[in-house]
Amino acid sequence: MSKIQLRRDTASAWTSANPTLSSGELGYETDTGKFKIGNAAGTAWTSLAYAAVTAYGDLSGAPAAYSLPTATTSVLGGVKVDGTSITISSGVISSSYSYTLPAASVSTLGGVRLGTGVGLDANGFLISDVKLTTNTFTGTQNLGGNLITQPKLQAYRETSTAPTISSGTLTLDLSGSNFFAVSLNAAITTLTISNTPASSAASFTLEFTADGTARAVTWGAAIKWSGGTAPTLTSTSGKKDVFAFYSNDGGTTWQGFTGGQNF
Repeated sequence: MSKIQLRRDTASAWTSANPTLSSGELGYETDTGKFKIGNAAGTAWTSLAYAAVTAYGDLSGAPAAYSLPTATTSVLGGVKVDGTSITISSGVISSSYSYTLPAASVSTLGGVRLGTGVGLDANGFLISDVKLTTNTFTGTQNLGGNLITQPKLQAYRETSTAPTISSGTLTLDLSGSNFFAVSLNAAITTLTISNTPASSAASFTLEFTADGTARAVTWGAAIKWSGGTAPTLTSTSGKKDVFAFYSNDGGTTWQGFTGGQNF
């Protein structure tokens, strides 16, 4: 009867000799029950990985434990779980655990603490009123056309711009100003009022400064004057005429008022 035997020796003898198994050849450790298989790369014994079995020849032995590497910007690493604080069952956290986010900065994603009376919905939006005490804001604050209810204003100011007349056209842009100081140094054949709010009343003030020559202004059909008659403009050099306008229909019509002339 034929008999097949594997190469075999003790673990220390294998390590001491450190042979190179042929590709597919088995080497068995008689004192540990482990074996290795040679590969095509010709890896020496001490550098080969074990194919572990028990001393009884079954495959019930558990593999060696594996630890994830530390996470870095280029390595997907692991998270250590403290068993006294948190328990994971089937991948689900079953014990409470608290974590404090670092303070947010221009380069660090941090956390925001919510106090009494402030809550977030499932999408991360505030669902409770936020009460502000006295604050000083710097820079431009853009509210995006949202409603401010019952404000009490102190030291209120308006932005003044000085648009120029170009080829007979004067454009008053309400997105940047509500007071327009215009040097009336040419006739105005086209008056354009842009960026009028569509769903609320709007108003602005227009100041003309004369240059010493009588200038004609074509107000356009949208501007309505009391009695249907537009005011006569002052032509004396350096004198100012001031007019106020408001619209309650998104700029379709504007009501014009003479604030004062020949200042």
